[in-house]
Amino acid sequence: MDSPVLLENFAHLNPVQFLLLSILLLLSLPASAHIGSPNVFFDGMAGSNRITVSITPPLVVPGLASINVRVPNSAKAAVSVLPVRWDAGTKGAPPPDPALLVKGTSNLYSAQLWLMNSGAYSVFVNVETDQGKGTAVVPLNSIAQTRQPMPPWMGTLFLTVGAILVLLLIAIVGGAVRESTLAPTALPAPPQLLRSRLAMTIATILITLVLLVGKRWWDTVDSHFRNNRLFQTGVLKASVTPGATPELEIAIEAKSWKQDATPLVPEHGKLMHLFLVHREDAKAFAHLHPLQTREHHFRATLPPLPSGDYHLYADITQESGFAQTLTGMVSIAHSPSAPVTFSDEDDSFHFTATSQEEKLLRLELPQKEYRRNEQTNLLFTVHDRAGNRVLLQPYMGMYGHAIIRRHDGAVFTHLHPLGTVSMKSQELFARREKNPRLFQNPADLICGKPDEDLSFPYAFPETGEYHIWLQTRFHNQIHTERFTVQVR
Repeated sequence: MDSPVLLENFAHLNPVQFLLLSILLLLSLPASAHIGSPNVFFDGMAGSNRITVSITPPLVVPGLASINVRVPNSAKAAVSVLPVRWDAGTKGAPPPDPALLVKGTSNLYSAQLWLMNSGAYSVFVNVETDQGKGTAVVPLNSIAQTRQPMPPWMGTLFLTVGAILVLLLIAIVGGAVRESTLAPTALPAPPQLLRSRLAMTIATILITLVLLVGKRWWDTVDSHFRNNRLFQTGVLKASVTPGATPELEIAIEAKSWKQDATPLVPEHGKLMHLFLVHREDAKAFAHLHPLQTREHHFRATLPPLPSGDYHLYADITQESGFAQTLTGMVSIAHSPSAPVTFSDEDDSFHFTATSQEEKLLRLELPQKEYRRNEQTNLLFTVHDRAGNRVLLQPYMGMYGHAIIRRHDGAVFTHLHPLGTVSMKSQELFARREKNPRLFQNPADLICGKPDEDLSFPYAFPETGEYHIWLQTRFHNQIHTERFTVQVR
């Protein structure tokens, strides 16, 4: 959106409201559907052009999203980007903004877009090269996730300036009452001095009342922001029903729907993708797909996991295209005593082996170490015990899934070869535009190929130790391996 349009949106604000809104914009932090991983990555096709897209969401709403588009196989391209809100569509959006070539590069284009409302958005990336033209849909959530306190220096500055202005206003009132009717050389008499002091006292009381009303108004605005616009990670309540085949009972708390109340839709054919990670050492891992028993309640057969406390992460997608990750905890007291028949054929679990046996899945490090906020590709090869490459089979619409978690759980991301975006959100936006071309990409183009390496675009948002679980299917079985990397 161009800056004149932005000014028109703020034109109705008086100076005080504009100042307070500006402060709010400065004090908020970025948001994300994934836990602690705000940036959006996409590696796919725009028509016949392969592109990679990274989006840094805005600090607040309204706010600016930074978008980088790389067109690696073309020396010259025309790139434009358009933010589209789920309930408005392209007809309710402004004209696309051109993405400009970054100086010193040959195929990297950059743009900034204003997101004016909260909710589910998609960025339509239009690319035209000598190979043709096309559009890619890159979903993202427009939300404000955290709020920081005002910096002490800013609070001191505002308090000092405000106190000076109040004192000057009281002095002006007293001077006007005391001397406005006097001759140029006359001195104020005692009655005039008394009236001046009385007027200054009344002015002080009135200004104090105005400030109290202003503080109450600001507290109301701040409370509304905290309770309605500030994104809070959805919460799961979970418990284990004991028995020969224990079952995991899951309920989504009501406040999880505060940001978006639209119904759930299946992603890869599942209403929920639930991940369990052992709290103590992350050596036990499960990827389940609970079945809905009633609205916002789910149940899954528990795999034979070791006892202990487990972190829960549940990925869900809603009808608007809004995708979020819910979190929770559950304690498992014992494993099933009988063979487990999973409630979903795509359920799986994994124990990290203590032996040094050869892994069937191998992580190829493109660099010696990873650095914070540095975009890279996680490259995996898959082979059998003899070292021969294997032919991968689709696993829920993908040839591979990567789950990334920092050792303390502060960062959690579910990755696909096409990036962090939700395929279901892409499909929903394409259907709303009644343009199926936007989603008719062959699976081998957006999900990799069964006989090639698996590559996942990502940038680690924080330093520390990370665990990566790679899941694939071959020989008609689901295979999972855990890798550990350090991020500086």
